[in-house]
Amino acid sequence: MCIKDPLLKKALLYQDDLTAYAYAITRDWYMAQDAFQEALIAMNNKSHQIKKGELFQWLKRVTRNKSVDMIRKQESVNRISLQLI
Repeated sequence: MCIKDPLLKKALLYQDDLTAYAYAITRDWYMAQDAFQEALIAMNNKSHQIKKGELFQWLKRVTRNKSVDMIRKQESVNRISLQLI
């Protein structure tokens, strides 16, 4: 696999650290991987907002926000499921 986008190439260097960070929040490996992937999508869409030298911090913040959003969504689904029982 050949990645030509330099920003994506650099972001993927942080994949293990940020996925582990997301796991510490979500306690779910699949959700953590999804949170990091969602952060990459956000990075792709908003790359113009990322200041030089701040990619890791930007990705960390977005990964945290995506993780929290996923937890909230899962809790909402769980509440609805309990109401249906």
